[in-house]
Amino acid sequence: MLLVPAIGVVSAAIILGEPLGLREIGAMALTLGGVTLALQRARRKAGNGHRRIAFSRKGSLAMRKAIARLDAEQRAQLLYLADLGTAMFTSALVVCILKAIVDLFAAG
Repeated sequence: MLLVPAIGVVSAAIILGEPLGLREIGAMALTLGGVTLALQRARRKAGNGHRRIAFSRKGSLAMRKAIARLDAEQRAQLLYLADLGTAMFTSALVVCILKAIVDLFAAG
C-alpha cells in the first residue's frame, strides 16, 4: 500500500517510456525513507509489549486489528501517508495519460 508512488513511477517508465533519472530515483528514495522512518517511530512508540500481527491476503481482519491498536497520532500519520501515496499515484497517472494523448496527437 505504501509503495504506490514507487510502483507508479516504475510502471510509467516501463509502460510509457517515461524517463527514470536520478531525480526520480532520489524522490523514490526520499519517499521510501520517510515511510521507513514513520514506521520505525510507530514501532518504538508502541514499546516492547506490542505484539506483532501477521498479515495475509485474507487478513483484512488482522489489518483492522492492527489499525485499532494505533493511537490517534499514529492513525493520523498512517492516513496522511496513504493519502499522500494516493495523490502522488493519481497525479503520476494523469501525467502519463496526458503524455500518451499528446504523443498520440503528435504522431497523427
